[in-house]
Amino acid sequence: MAIVKEVCPELPVILITGNPKVESAIAAVAHGAVDYLVKPASPEALLRAVERALTLGQLALTRRESASLPPSDRELSNLALAFERALDRLFIAYQPIVSSREPRVVGYEALVRTREPSFTNPLEFLAAAEQLKRVHELSRLIRERAIEPLDRTEEGTLLFVNAHPFDLLDDNLYDSSAPFARYAKQVVIEITERARLDNVADLFSRIGRLRSLGFQMAIDDIGAGYSGLTSFAHVEPDVVKVDMSLVRGIDESATKQRIVRSLVGLCDDLSVKTVAEGVETEAEHKCCAELGCTWLQGYRFAKPGDAFPVVNWEAL
Repeated sequence: MAIVKEVCPELPVILITGNPKVESAIAAVAHGAVDYLVKPASPEALLRAVERALTLGQLALTRRESASLPPSDRELSNLALAFERALDRLFIAYQPIVSSREPRVVGYEALVRTREPSFTNPLEFLAAAEQLKRVHELSRLIRERAIEPLDRTEEGTLLFVNAHPFDLLDDNLYDSSAPFARYAKQVVIEITERARLDNVADLFSRIGRLRSLGFQMAIDDIGAGYSGLTSFAHVEPDVVKVDMSLVRGIDESATKQRIVRSLVGLCDDLSVKTVAEGVETEAEHKCCAELGCTWLQGYRFAKPGDAFPVVNWEAL
């Protein structure tokens, strides 16, 4: 699988075993398996896994192929105009992150949104920034907008802000006089496990510079990335966010429970906090809490909204 991912990272892989072990499940996650099925797998479960794998593989392949084709001047011009409109209509939605043990908000994730209809989801917005080579411009605006309401939060409330790998090459991120750095002790910078950090020179020193400013670091989407758990070792995070693909239906999947239990155990040994993402049901909530996840995030508690959404405490 490691060789497959190196040669063709877009190729989706499903593992099926009649002898499930925690070690092999963790290895599957580490190498970016789309799914891990235990025999006897029902035809319905296999079909769902294959359909999901095909969809993810086709999306990744389409993105790579489209990126390799040089866009026409007209396409670039239209994209640039749409991107400008999207910047003008950019806003931040906040989703609460709550303690799994008590009714308490520990922080909010800042999620970029735009009212520009050309970009139906944030990934398209980010893809346009990449194509136009304007990632730094977009990220700076996101950071600027994300911290605007922080003064209205209680002391100690954390703000989780996503960082593109390119952001780690932006000198503005390390500027101690920038407004973003003023809130460094409240900010957790999320680096997605889906991203490749291979091209970030001096990664360790850059992470060290961010920590020296007061920022905490998080690995997002653990369990969904092509890079496996290597980014975990590179970043040495303060927080790990378990991807919703592992959380969804976890109460009905012994395999997912074993994977998450192992991840939580590893994080506990390293004094790393864990966030279960995408919690939607009472059963998922209860299961993630019992498995030891430190914090929880998902529609069960609140949908993303303006600063700051009211949490459904009855869900706790």
